[in-house]
Amino acid sequence: MPRRSHSAPPVRSAPPAPSLPAPRSPARPPGTSPRPVSRAAAVLAPLLLAWGAACGGGDGRGATGPASPGDSVSGGVLPAVDVPPPPPPDLPGRGELVAFTPGPRVSRLEVGAVLLASGAGRVFSARHDAQAYVVRYRTPGVRGGLVTASGAVWLPVGAGGARPMVAYLHGTLTDPADAPSDPAAAEGRLYGALWASDGAVAVLPDYLGLGVAREGTYHPYLHRQSTATAGVDLLRAARELARRLNVAVDRRDLFVTGYSQGGHAAVALVQELERHHAGEFPVLGAAAGGGPYDLAGTGRLLLERNADYRAASVYTAFLMATLDTVYRLPPPLGALLAPPHDRTARALLAGVATGAERATLPARPRAVLQPEVAAAMLADTAHPVWRAMRDNDVHDWRPRTPLRLYYGGADRDVPPENARVAEARMRARGAPDVAAVNVGARLDHALAVLPATVAGRAFLDTLRRRLPAPAGVAAGLSAAAGAR
Repeated sequence: MPRRSHSAPPVRSAPPAPSLPAPRSPARPPGTSPRPVSRAAAVLAPLLLAWGAACGGGDGRGATGPASPGDSVSGGVLPAVDVPPPPPPDLPGRGELVAFTPGPRVSRLEVGAVLLASGAGRVFSARHDAQAYVVRYRTPGVRGGLVTASGAVWLPVGAGGARPMVAYLHGTLTDPADAPSDPAAAEGRLYGALWASDGAVAVLPDYLGLGVAREGTYHPYLHRQSTATAGVDLLRAARELARRLNVAVDRRDLFVTGYSQGGHAAVALVQELERHHAGEFPVLGAAAGGGPYDLAGTGRLLLERNADYRAASVYTAFLMATLDTVYRLPPPLGALLAPPHDRTARALLAGVATGAERATLPARPRAVLQPEVAAAMLADTAHPVWRAMRDNDVHDWRPRTPLRLYYGGADRDVPPENARVAEARMRARGAPDVAAVNVGARLDHALAVLPATVAGRAFLDTLRRRLPAPAGVAAGLSAAAGAR
C-alpha cells in the first residue's frame, strides 16, 4: 500500500528487536487448563520471542508533587517518597489523535504460515490481511502535563461488521526504537499482525519515552500510572482512527493482554479502566503473562536470591533509575548504585545504553547496588525504594474483569510465586474470576511466551461465548474458533 502522511513525519526504520528480557484454590475457572503446546511451537520459540519476550528489552525533577508521609522506623523517620498525583481521567485533550501514518501491511498468508508452523493456528485464525498505522496522540506525562506519545494500531483489511478490540502491551525494551510504532520492530509487527489477521482492531501502546514520539523524554519503566493512562488514551485515539477509516468497533469486546513488562502493564490498564473508564471501555477479559504484578515482592525475591543471572541486573538498574527519577528518592542515584552502574542505569533510562554498557553490569543483581543500600533494603521493608515500588504494585485489588495470569514454572526473570501471590490476594479481596496458570513446569520466561499467548487466545474464546445475543461478530469469531 502506498504510504501517505496525515500530519505525521515518515517513520524511521530500525533493526529487529533484541530480547531481554500463596495458597491456591482447588476450583479452576475456564481458561486455566490450556492444551499442551506442540513440539513445532517449542522449536519456534525464538520467533515468538520476537512477538513477546522482548517481552522479556531528561530527569523530571523540575516540578513538585505531594509527598507521602515518612514512616517511623526504629525511633527515626524515613524521608518521604514523592508520589506523583494521578492525572484527572477527564483531563481535556487526553486521547486526542494528533496524527497517523500507514505502516506495513502483512498478508494473511504470512500470518497463516507462522500459525501453521507454531501450532498456534488451533486458536488463532489468519482470515484477513493486517494493516498497521503509526499513531501519535496526547496523554499525561508522569507529572500530569499532556505530552505526545505514540503507538501502533493494526486493522483487519476488508473485515465487515463491528470489530473487537485487543490491547497488546509489550515487554521490556532497552532500545526505544524497538517499540511497536516502528515498522521494523519485530514484537509489535508480529503481535499486531497476529491479532488483526484474527479479526480484531489491535492497539499497541509504545508507553512514554519509547517509539517515534520519544524525543525529549524518558521511559518510566514499570511505572503503573503512566503506563495505564498511555494505554487508555491510545484506546481513545484508536477508536477515532477507526471512525475516520470507516471501521466499526464492538464496544462490548475489548480484550487486554501482554507479557513480562507487558503483563504488568496489562493488569495496570485493566485496573485503570475499571476504576475510571468502565462506561467508556468495559473489558471483556484479560490475559497477562510473566508480569511482576507484586513488584516490590518480586524485587525483594530477586535481591534475596541474588542469582547469577545478568538479566536481573539489567532490570534492577533500569528500575532503580526510574524510581529515582519519578519518585525523587532522597538518596541520589549515585548513592544508591555502585559505580559505574549508576551511569549504565542512567543510559538505560535515556534509551541510549549499548550492549557493551549493559554487559558491564554485574552477574548478580545485589552487586548493582551500593552494599549498604542492599543491606538496608533487605533489613527494612519501609525503605524508600520498597515504598516507591509498592506504588507500582498491581496485585492487591479486586478485579471484576475475568483475568488469567500465565507463567512458566522455571521462570528466572519473574519468580512464579509472584503470579500465585497475585491470585491469592485478588481472590481474598473478592475477585470473582481470576486464576494463576502454570503453562509448563520446565518453561522459563522466554519459553512460556508461546503457550501463554495460545492459552490467552483460548480463554478469549470462552469469554466471547458468554456474550448475549445478538453477538454479531463476536459469535462469528467464536464459531470460527470452534471449527478450527
